[in-house]
Amino acid sequence: MIPKIFVSYNPGVEIEQSTALRLQTLAGLYGAVIHLPDRFGSSKLKDSTKQRIADADLFVMFSTQTLHRQVEEEVAYAFSLDKRVLIFYDKNVGKNLDTSRANVTEEYFDPLLDTSATVMERVARHGGFIKNAAPKQPSPENNVAAALVGIGLGLFLLWALSKKND
Repeated sequence: MIPKIFVSYNPGVEIEQSTALRLQTLAGLYGAVIHLPDRFGSSKLKDSTKQRIADADLFVMFSTQTLHRQVEEEVAYAFSLDKRVLIFYDKNVGKNLDTSRANVTEEYFDPLLDTSATVMERVARHGGFIKNAAPKQPSPENNVAAALVGIGLGLFLLWALSKKND
């Protein structure tokens, strides 16, 4: 089974939006599914976005700035459905969401020091990626999810390095 992943991003934040779109394109090339929010023409949480979140096995967010209200609504909806939520916080920004729930894994990354492999290793130690997959044993679902999330994280880290060299 190929996992379905919902990726949330702050509207108007180029690196977050570009990474989500690139990740969706790359995943599609290999038959994987990345759902993105439907924000066209509205600033409210749309039914189509709710359906995409409900359909996903994993909700992922890369937080590089203060969260926009739309992202907060998307995460709250994922929480209401008891979805597995994985949040990557830029260490320079810090935590910006109240997440006192069992199905949440939060990881901080330093875009100038961390590698995607070390961050992904830390996530794997917290129970893997897909809810109900055996955390101590490799599963195809967790492997695919790890690969996709790792690509997204790698894109962020590459962006940070390019900004450092500007």
